[in-house]
Amino acid sequence: MAQLYPLQQYTVFNTCDLDEARDEVAKIFRPHRLEMIGKGKMDARQHHVPLGDISLNYIQYGAKVGIHPGCLDSFYLITLPINGSASIRNGTFEYDLSPNRAAILNASTPLDMFWEENCRQLVVQIDRCALEREMEVRLERPPVKPIEFGEGFKLKSNNGKRLQALVNYMYFEAEQGRLSGKSDETILCGLKASLFDILLDGGHHNYSDILLKPKGTIAPKQVKLAEQYIHANAENPISINELSRICGTTPRSLQLSFKKFRDTTPMAYYWRVRMQRARLDLLAAENDLTIAKVATKWGFNHLGRFSVEYKNSFGESPKQTLHYSH
Repeated sequence: MAQLYPLQQYTVFNTCDLDEARDEVAKIFRPHRLEMIGKGKMDARQHHVPLGDISLNYIQYGAKVGIHPGCLDSFYLITLPINGSASIRNGTFEYDLSPNRAAILNASTPLDMFWEENCRQLVVQIDRCALEREMEVRLERPPVKPIEFGEGFKLKSNNGKRLQALVNYMYFEAEQGRLSGKSDETILCGLKASLFDILLDGGHHNYSDILLKPKGTIAPKQVKLAEQYIHANAENPISINELSRICGTTPRSLQLSFKKFRDTTPMAYYWRVRMQRARLDLLAAENDLTIAKVATKWGFNHLGRFSVEYKNSFGESPKQTLHYSH
């Protein structure tokens, strides 16, 4: 039987009582004040799938409500309305949400949300420490200030499409029961890595400018320059000679630096980035996009080898990924 709601088999509660809804949501997120606005009828429910550093949620209230948790403190939220609208005030930032616009709600600033009566949302909870660890890897030092996202995602933008496609795929996999088992850890790790890449490398936050600048860090400058050049030019053919010329060093020196500081080679890093980009294209695929087109775009000219390497990287075949996106 078709599901009426996302993650329906993971229902935590379904109630018409405002106090019960508040208390049940608080068990998963945090204590908060919940108020009904107007004379609507409460039809609240939450579905919840815990996945370690993140959790997937579906939430609705039925009636128009105000939600006032203060600071989230220990987690961030990605909110993607699938129906209706909401307005959000998160510190100094304000968002009007709709099925065309998502938000990333900060952990360290006060939050107030107002959901219209027909608002239904996918809500991804992200552990604050996990996100800060990912930022630390990029900065190669702990972030001094809390990460603060300054604007939402327009879901029709390229990065917005990637975010929506990835989140939709994660919910689909969870509904199929394919993210919670021990054998699913490879897939889940790959999905989390893609999510953090979209948020930290593609989102607008208070560290965005720092991440775009060459950094004097633990790793030599030539390694950072090579990584930045690869990310900016991943769609183009790149050789080790070209990379070493860009970085002002020799191929041998660059290879030794990557081995010491990244435990890989420059070209292996380049192909890993290309494989990640291919996956994002498959997740956001339109009806006329084929695996062959994606593989060719990213330089994988042997389709069989591409499929094998893709499955080794993400725990599923390109066909399985493309099948979901359609």
